[in-house]
Amino acid sequence: MATAFPGVVVTKAGDEQGLRSSTVVLMRHGGFSVLTLSAEYEGPLAPFALLVPVPSDVRARAVKTVKRTVLSRVEALSAPRFHAFYEQDPCDEAPVDQGFDEHVKAKGAGFLASPGLPPLDRHYAVSNEISVPMTASFKERESEFTYRDLVYTQPDKLRASLEAAGYRIAERVLAAIAGELKPGAHLLLAEVSLAHVELAAGDSIQLGGIRFSTREPVLELAEALGGANGHAEDVFVYVFDRDARYELANHDHAELPLAVRVEPRVAERLGTAYNGLFDAFSARHPDAYVTEFAWPTSGCGEPCPDVPLRPDELLTLGGDVLEAQTTTARERAPEPTEEPTLDRERFETHLAELAPKERPLAEREHMAERRELERRRALTARQTYVLTRLHHRYPAGALRRDLELAPAGPLAGGVAIPAGARGEVTLGAAPAPENHLQVRFFALEPWARGSACSSPRRFRWGKRWASEARAPRAVPLALDLASQSRDPHVLGKGLLVALPELGLAAAELEPVAPPPAAVPTASSASTARSRGCALGAPPAGTPLTPWLLAACAGCLAIRRRTR
Repeated sequence: MATAFPGVVVTKAGDEQGLRSSTVVLMRHGGFSVLTLSAEYEGPLAPFALLVPVPSDVRARAVKTVKRTVLSRVEALSAPRFHAFYEQDPCDEAPVDQGFDEHVKAKGAGFLASPGLPPLDRHYAVSNEISVPMTASFKERESEFTYRDLVYTQPDKLRASLEAAGYRIAERVLAAIAGELKPGAHLLLAEVSLAHVELAAGDSIQLGGIRFSTREPVLELAEALGGANGHAEDVFVYVFDRDARYELANHDHAELPLAVRVEPRVAERLGTAYNGLFDAFSARHPDAYVTEFAWPTSGCGEPCPDVPLRPDELLTLGGDVLEAQTTTARERAPEPTEEPTLDRERFETHLAELAPKERPLAEREHMAERRELERRRALTARQTYVLTRLHHRYPAGALRRDLELAPAGPLAGGVAIPAGARGEVTLGAAPAPENHLQVRFFALEPWARGSACSSPRRFRWGKRWASEARAPRAVPLALDLASQSRDPHVLGKGLLVALPELGLAAAELEPVAPPPAAVPTASSASTARSRGCALGAPPAGTPLTPWLLAACAGCLAIRRRTR
């Protein structure tokens, strides 16, 4: 058993301080564990440090600082998301397509690419694969942390060690440490340089990640110690494992609704809306950690807000340690497989264009390139995990217990396609062959353009209409939840599904009315397919000429919008 974050905050001025949120990223494989600990500090912008209990084999010289951008990527890919489903053309007999995998491809390397990045070659994939970053990256001189080792023996000696470094520790914090740690326990003092923090706003600071590795099987996190900070705090636990998702063995296993229908405007304040759902759930299940995401790292949910985690990001979060400790030299440098015929023919053509004395060097460089390509492919295949995201919010002064992690079977939930006029979906999760679990808010956009066929098929929900799909749209995400408003009315005014188990009522909606019938002529059917506009018969008693003028004006407006 090993202990980990969150630890406690100590300051030089003795001011009131705490953590608004804390994050634990745990990567496990082959008996090794790599932990990355991060926090959002709340309090006076004065010198402070984090005091963190660590396994006995951790030393300050081996601790790395992870950039906040890597942790933000993990947060974004696993965050609750919003997706709009559009009713498909009732006269279209083609299968319904979903827009989960639609992405706008960038042209060129982009302004963030490194100067030495080779250009993409559409005809030769090798240069494209070799250009992908494949090394871990950390903060070195620009790190906001300075690390030093401490060993806990008794409270008075710990206080004296901290005072020698210029820090004060509150009596309640010292008492919490004495109640949790045994003599001989190792501590890491991470001193924060305010001149190097990445993001500071108001009275809060978002810190980078403190990364260390251990041979101890980390399956228990010393969360009880975090209660000494005394503030309300959101705790996020991310577990990367090659084989399984994780859950807490010593906490409530109640499930949050995973698929929630809302009005489209909820997407504009998704973080606040999700906090309303989360708080209603926590009021009835105060001991539960919510599983918000469980998915293979080869994907990133439906819809996917960004590209999946890259090999260099996974290596930064601990994959480099697992590569060094759990793989053999042969696995890290495999022999190239048989070269594809097309690639070999291209190289032979290139070789024929060289002078005879230049060919041996070209052969050696070509073989080195093939070995490097095979190494990268094998490394990418090994760096595949199941990412589990667990979330809990502790009220100020709440008692806490250590977290006991345990592997669990795969689940799927929050990925169902809505059915019927009201978009019925399964709210919970169920056992599945592979982990596909997420929290998704969704809205429905009914078809209102009329139909030009005699037997329209209604309420088939899928990707955006052609008139809506021309402009790329980012996936709305519930990010930075600890800093978002907790106003329950944002969700209450936009919730369109009743959740009686959480005490949440839905706004009453009238069933979606069928679109106006259209005269099924060849010309109107052609117009409906090409422009999304069809003319139905005028209502009884309506003068024909004014109705035709109004209908034509509407069609012209739709045509301009489509263009």
